[in-house]
Amino acid sequence: MPKLSKNFCKESMPDPLNILFITYDFPPRGGAAVQRTLKFLKYLHRFNLQPTVLTLKTKYYMISDKSLLAELPPDLEVYKVRELPGRFFDRVLNRFNIKFKPVFPDPACRWILPAVYRGVKLIRSNNFFAIYTTSPPHSVHLSGYLINRITKVPWIADFRDTWSHNPYFVPSHGLRRLIHEKLEQKVVNNANKILTNTIEALEHFCAIHPHVKEKFIFLPNGYDPEDFPETPAIKKKKNKLVMSYIGSLGGRRMDTFFKALRNFFKTNPGKKNNLEIIFAGTPHPPTEELAKQYGIDDIVTFKGHLPHRQAINLMLDSDVLLLFQVGSHGGATAIPGKFYEYMRAKKIIWAQTCDGPTKNIAMQFKGAICTDPEDIIEAERTLLHLFEKFKNNELGEINHLGINRYSRIALTEKLAELIFGIQVHSKT
Repeated sequence: MPKLSKNFCKESMPDPLNILFITYDFPPRGGAAVQRTLKFLKYLHRFNLQPTVLTLKTKYYMISDKSLLAELPPDLEVYKVRELPGRFFDRVLNRFNIKFKPVFPDPACRWILPAVYRGVKLIRSNNFFAIYTTSPPHSVHLSGYLINRITKVPWIADFRDTWSHNPYFVPSHGLRRLIHEKLEQKVVNNANKILTNTIEALEHFCAIHPHVKEKFIFLPNGYDPEDFPETPAIKKKKNKLVMSYIGSLGGRRMDTFFKALRNFFKTNPGKKNNLEIIFAGTPHPPTEELAKQYGIDDIVTFKGHLPHRQAINLMLDSDVLLLFQVGSHGGATAIPGKFYEYMRAKKIIWAQTCDGPTKNIAMQFKGAICTDPEDIIEAERTLLHLFEKFKNNELGEINHLGINRYSRIALTEKLAELIFGIQVHSKT
């Protein structure tokens, strides 16, 4: 892969080259699904690439964060297409006696054909250098597959999660699993390059697609240095240990943590007044009810979804940052995007996680504590340990060595190198 020089943008190629980004999730939608693509779009112009976005046209977002729009380049062209109406899609399926309703391979599938039509039209009226698709939803890659087949423009498929063998998306057996596997095979066979955001996901794909393993490239998530102040604000000493979690609240992943808190306060009742726990994410009534069930709702605050900048500020104002991850939610191959921001916030990270990439990377960095997500006794011991560190004023900033390599700017440069690399390869 060619290395971009410091003078690359100004001297090597003065005219920016057009890239078509195809993504289902895009601001003003908020949440983790948009961050990777958003940051690539924010910084690609530094490396002489001009992205154009093709995305979903909708007025409904489960999570909305209009503040993210300010991070997009002012000259970014964005084209939006609607999904096919449900009734139309049903008629097509019934005509061909297809029993699967329009939720297969995922609920975004009704967007594929409109995206293909508009994508081909854009490419035929403009000179695009490459196509980039990102998933989940994984059906987005099917639009990339069809556009690539029609136009022959080089294509990069970016997997933010694994697909056909991921229990979070696909049944463990049966016809549906088989069709997912066939669709994934189509994507990996035809894409010029395929990105994964963890080493474990890379190894997973290479193991099930060994004939094209040279296509797979590891490009992790990261943090945006512009989201963090160069000089952190001086904080006043607090009488409470503040633990915060930013992210999804589903799947009863907090059961062990809540049980450990209940047990801990039975033997250490005086410490309850010195602990505050904050959850920031889309409201999830079962999790809130669980906190009441274990009698800890008086120290737990559910803030709901926060705009990204506010979420960063919450990280910076906390003493300990919490992470919950289990294998049934893809924990064996995935690292939550917020983990890199947690590290950049320079806080103690308590990762209650299964074996997998999150645990592996956490063990490499100072200040991370990893515990079994199902071990209540270990969680109780960790609570006592953190209270002791708080009492002794030992919860200061943690300087994670090597964190700079996860800067979104550096990662975007690697993507730019990859894009130019596939063009060079396609012409030789």
